Amino acid sequence: MKKKIFVLSPNFSKNDGISTFSRELCFALNDVLDERFDILTYDTETLSKKYKNNRIFLKLNNLKIFNIISFSILIIINTIRNNPSLIITTHAHYAPLAYILKILFSIPYIVVAHGIEIIPQMTLSKLTKFRKLALRSANHIWSVSNWTRKHLINLDINKENIEILPNTVDGNKFVISQKKEYLLQRYSIEPNEKVILTVARINKNEAYKGHEIVIKSLPEIIKKNGPLKYLIVGKNDDKENLLELIKQHDLENQVILCGFISDEELVDHYNLSNVFLMPSYGEGFGIVFLEALSCGIPVIAGNTDGSKDALMNGLLGKLIDPKNKNEIISNVSTLFNQSINRIELREKCIQNYGRDAFNKKLFDLLEKCNFF
Repeated sequence: MKKKIFVLSPNFSKNDGISTFSRELCFALNDVLDERFDILTYDTETLSKKYKNNRIFLKLNNLKIFNIISFSILIIINTIRNNPSLIITTHAHYAPLAYILKILFSIPYIVVAHGIEIIPQMTLSKLTKFRKLALRSANHIWSVSNWTRKHLINLDINKENIEILPNTVDGNKFVISQKKEYLLQRYSIEPNEKVILTVARINKNEAYKGHEIVIKSLPEIIKKNGPLKYLIVGKNDDKENLLELIKQHDLENQVILCGFISDEELVDHYNLSNVFLMPSYGEGFGIVFLEALSCGIPVIAGNTDGSKDALMNGLLGKLIDPKNKNEIISNVSTLFNQSINRIELREKCIQNYGRDAFNKKLFDLLEKCNFF
């Protein structure tokens, strides 16, 4: 009989960092495990898809508490039916459910920790005592960066149980190409204009991405380097405040809030840029850095969070003080005036963070967990 592995995730279909990690983890599990294993995936949309024609259920499932209860019941029922050998949850929010299943059925579990969701002063949902207990009771925790690992240790989690499993990037999807004419026209980019890009979900309650200080730095960057456009790609619920900030600095023609961009256009947006800039100070890792690098775009990131791991402590890009305007201005100006070997930049990224590298790290971790 095949061994079953449950993978629990908030969502497998979205384009945010955790969803992307969850998909890549499942791809990797299927690659590194042989025919003795089955990977079964569950996310918050599992029941919505199953009962997509039931309007009453769909309406109830939009309520957070109902969604949590219905999802938990689904997992418990499927645990009884399938008797999994291992549960992997790609979000700390599901650690309590995995802990309950361990108590009831003696099933080991692994929690993937990304960043702010395990940091009490940063997470939007309370890091309850029960959730902390569930994290401490996990057989293993896979942290995406050393920065996240440090915060896990601050929760009194045994550091011997914490291993590093960084994000990966699909090198077949994120490839080097020329700037596309349709985007040059859409954003009215002139031939002599440079482009700075940030890709991030902008949440007014999570103001750590660094886009505001970039906007404040732009007048001096333009003064030193000439005309440019700054594109901010991603869902944005702080648009009014950003528009006011843009207006204050007289940058209405330079800063473009692109909003959500489809997956089909995302690669073209990376290739439209000359520099990818996200001086964050609360990023668990930053898969967007890998996506930019895989497209051969030079990257500037903050030096106080998980971005350091993504850029291998500066080997793959420039690390700066995320709250220092002068460092932002200086490093952007340097990259604007440097000759960039995009192919070499991409090769270094894929060598360290491509799918083959991720598969090897995953296999080694499973072996270390004595799972085989």
